[in-house]
Amino acid sequence: MTIKNLELDFSQYENKSLIGQGKARILFEYAKSPIFVKIVKAYMEEIQELYDAIIQLQKRSFIFYGEGQDLDLIGEILGQKRTYFNYDISFWFAPDDEETTVDKGSAWVKNAKQAVIENMSDDMYRKYLWGKALKNHIKFASREELQKIIFEIMEIYVSFSDADKCDVDLIVPAFISKTNKNYLTYFADNDQVDQTANIPYPATMNIRNVIERKG
Repeated sequence: MTIKNLELDFSQYENKSLIGQGKARILFEYAKSPIFVKIVKAYMEEIQELYDAIIQLQKRSFIFYGEGQDLDLIGEILGQKRTYFNYDISFWFAPDDEETTVDKGSAWVKNAKQAVIENMSDDMYRKYLWGKALKNHIKFASREELQKIIFEIMEIYVSFSDADKCDVDLIVPAFISKTNKNYLTYFADNDQVDQTANIPYPATMNIRNVIERKG
């Protein structure tokens, strides 16, 4: 089973005309009655509006098609928030003097913020939601399973190289984006465990380095 196999084509439902079906089912003896036809049309327009709303509601409940608050609701069900911490050492360092090049170095900034809480874009959030959904149903967190999950989310092939005891190096393609690299190596503390990651690495695996594969 792959993520793409889970995608449902709604076109056959979205293009369905209930008004046309209603008119087609009017008995012959009533088909020539303008008043009766208009009554049927008025009822069917209301039903069509309700039908279209239900189809859109169902469609937006899929990660593929959801947007904005739709994805937020899916995130609540899966246990994946849209917000994330953007860590940057520039919050803690600043030039000695912005107008000169005194020391040509950085100076410690007292009480600077450690991180900025930001919201993911819908495209980025979909990746996290799929990762969380797959993470919730993983069985053994074997290397094969981890490779499959990463491919399903990012469509890239990765591998693991033993480094030292529980330490491994994650081998990724040279063209990997910074966003995807951060996704693969993101760890955070929460109220339930000491550290949690986007990818369900087992407790016996520690990602030491991320090495870009050449060629």
